[in-house]
This record gives sequence, structure tokens and C-alpha cells, in this order.
Amino acid sequence: MDGFVPKEGRIQCFMEEGTPQRRKERSSTKKMSLKDFMNRSSPPQTDSSMEEGSLRKKGLSKDSIGEGISKKDKRYSMGQDLLPPQRSPYISELSTRHPTATYESHSHRDARIFSPRSYDIFFCLPFLDWKLLEEVRNSVYQWQSLEWYSINIHADGPGTAYPKRLIPFWKGLIPMSSALAALGSHIYCLGGRNAAYEPLRDVYKLRVTPHAAKEWIDVSPRMISRRRHPHASVLGGKIYVLNNLCRDHTDPHWCEVFDPVRRKWEALPNPPTFLQDGLIFYAALENPDRIIGAFRVSVDAPPSAIFYEYNVQHRSWKELVPARRMLHPMYHFDWLERTLGVGNTLYWIERKLDEILLIAYDLDLDVWLQGPIPGLECGCIPYCEVRGGPRLPRLLHLEKNRFCVLECTLADDFCCMVIDVSRMCEKTLGISVAWDQKYGVDPKLPKGMPQMLSFCTKL
Repeated sequence: MDGFVPKEGRIQCFMEEGTPQRRKERSSTKKMSLKDFMNRSSPPQTDSSMEEGSLRKKGLSKDSIGEGISKKDKRYSMGQDLLPPQRSPYISELSTRHPTATYESHSHRDARIFSPRSYDIFFCLPFLDWKLLEEVRNSVYQWQSLEWYSINIHADGPGTAYPKRLIPFWKGLIPMSSALAALGSHIYCLGGRNAAYEPLRDVYKLRVTPHAAKEWIDVSPRMISRRRHPHASVLGGKIYVLNNLCRDHTDPHWCEVFDPVRRKWEALPNPPTFLQDGLIFYAALENPDRIIGAFRVSVDAPPSAIFYEYNVQHRSWKELVPARRMLHPMYHFDWLERTLGVGNTLYWIERKLDEILLIAYDLDLDVWLQGPIPGLECGCIPYCEVRGGPRLPRLLHLEKNRFCVLECTLADDFCCMVIDVSRMCEKTLGISVAWDQKYGVDPKLPKGMPQMLSFCTKL
């Protein structure tokens, strides 16, 4: 409080100046009962001759006293400005549980800044089971083995604590090179490849809420086109599926949408650069519902791309204004799998040497921003994967400016960190940790191989 001593001194000095005059007024005031004092409508009057004589000796007048009192009242009305500023409810305090974790303190007044609802986070991790893989070695499909987990969190707190290691609710095989998407109470698996590396049209789904099912079930009808390494996203209660690279796609339908209510697939019009330029990243945005696609123009520095917007209501593509835009110097082709769209902004997590960065792109302002995410383990990413790589943390949006970062650590822990993101200046993001929670998971890969998240989503 040393910084506020001058202000306190000023307030105290003003009170001392006014005190003798008030004492003089009280000494010349007629005595009255408590009842009369409480019922009075105006301050008691003093003897005018005694008061004026006393004022002349001091060289004062009634007007000057009135001005002094009014100034005093005015300064007391500004007392809020003279007091020390109140501590913000968003100031983080260092946690005693994890040296790198911080927790956000909330007052009762701020308890409803975020909604009281909870979020079910689902994620899957690869595992090696040679016996299981041997059983499907001669299968016509190419399989990958995954274990599925779930946790429940709140935007303003970790929710249920997990003192024990997490237990997978499903463990088994799904087609290799397939896409995953969460809609309603199910997770969908779309496309993939067979043993001959041919693309598939198959679609499966697994019920995960309110109780997880034991097996994936076939979804009929299958996709219109065969797709290997497709990308899937959910928008307006429908699943949009597209191919990663236009050049590798020979089917006339580059993108299609599935309506689970009508149980129908519908082909969408191709973007203007279909079969000409490769897709760099893609995102589904809400309010209004639209799809943003960026197509590579040149691999030469500085990199740039043509940005298109697909209007879901009008079923048409159009160029953004301006259409050709510069890309971030750290952009990577695997951003397609890691793009998160919120409002008018796209987000990615990337690594730069020993820092984990959050990179954002404002579509309306055509501005790139970035900021370091504190408390994440760079050691979980091999040094050879300085940029990109599947072992980077994953990002989910909860609500407002609050996001969730998911990471597997070297200690075979699964870390859920909730962060607040704000724009600090023209090209800088301010990122603070609200809270974090670590969950134990059994080792899935041989010792020395860092764990990675194959997929994560929230429902």
C-alpha cells in the first residue's frame, strides 16, 4: 500500500483542515434532545452575532465556509477514485499443487460469468497390441488400434476430481486413415483405406452418451464418394466431409454433407480452385453458418493463399475480400487437421523451439496474432518435430474467451488446461491459465516413445 500513501495523506490533511471549524460550529450550537436531532429538517442555527464576530477574527465569511464544505463534500463523492483499485477477480494465483499451474480465483459475484453447464471431453490414444493386430493381419482393411477416454469439466472449474488413473470406456480397432467427428450422442468414423490403400465409403458410429456402447455400428447409407484421409467437421447438426488435397482426389464430388435426421448424403458444389490448388486449412464457423477454405497459391516465400467462403444457406462459394492473403510464417500443411474456428477467428497450436504458441487469424481484419501458452511441456514433442507433428497439444473452445488445451505428458499423464485468450495489441495474444487438471493414464506405447492424442472433442 506504499504507493497509495500520498492519496491517504491528502485525504487525512483535508480532514484536519475541516475539523477545527466543525468543532467551533458544534461548540456554538444549542443543545437539543436526540429526538429533535433525528427529526430536524435542517442543521441547527447558531447565534448570528457570535458567529460573525468569530469569523471576522479569522478573516472568513459564511460564503467561504460554504465553499469549503461544498469542496469537502465533492471530494468525498470522489472517494472511489481516491481509494486503491480493487483486485481483479481474474488475477491468477500460483497453485501449490503444480509448479507450472495457476488457478483463477472467483468471487460469488463473478460465479456466473461462465455458464454452469458441464462439458464431456472425449479423446483417444493409440496403443500397441500385437496379438490383436495379428488377428486382423489378413483382413481386407487396414486398422489402427485406439483407446477412448472421457472426462467431465466446467468452464469455471475442473469439476469431478480423478484421484485414480482413467479407465478407457472403449478399446479396439477402427479403419486406418479415417476421419472422426462428434455429433449428438455419437462419434462417427468416416472413410479410411483398405489393405490395398484404396479409399473407403464406410461410415460407423459409436454411442458415447449417456452411456457408452460396446461396439461401433454401421451407418447407412454410405458416403457418396470413397475417401482416404478425409477431414470432417460438424455444422448446424450435419457432418461435412471433404478430401485433404484436391490434387489427390479424382472423384467429382470433393465435398459432401450428411444429415443424420434424414439419413441422407448430399454432394456439395466444388470450390473454384478444385483440382488446381491444394487445400491448406479448412474450418466450419457459426453465426452465420459458413465454411472457410484456404487454397495454396505458391510454395515460394512469402507464402500466400486464396480464401473462399461457402455459404451453407445459398450453397455457393465466393472469394473473401481480399481473396489472396499472406499466410503465417509458421504455417504447416497439417494445420488442416488442427484448425479451430470460433466466431471470425481461426486458431492453431504450434511449436517454436522451446515455446508452445497459440496462433490466431482474424478473417475480418486480415491480421495474424500469436502468444505463448504457459505451463505446457515441450519435452513431450520430439526435437525432430520442431514444427508441426501429431504430438502437439490439441485445442477446444468452451465458451466466450475460454479455451481448453489437452496434452499428453512424458509422465504418462493427460493434462487438461483451461486458458483465457485476449488480444493485447496489434499482433499479440494475452494468454492466462485459469486452472488445470492432470489425469493418470496407463502407458500405451513402448518406453521412450511420447504419447499423442489421435482425436479429441467435446459434447
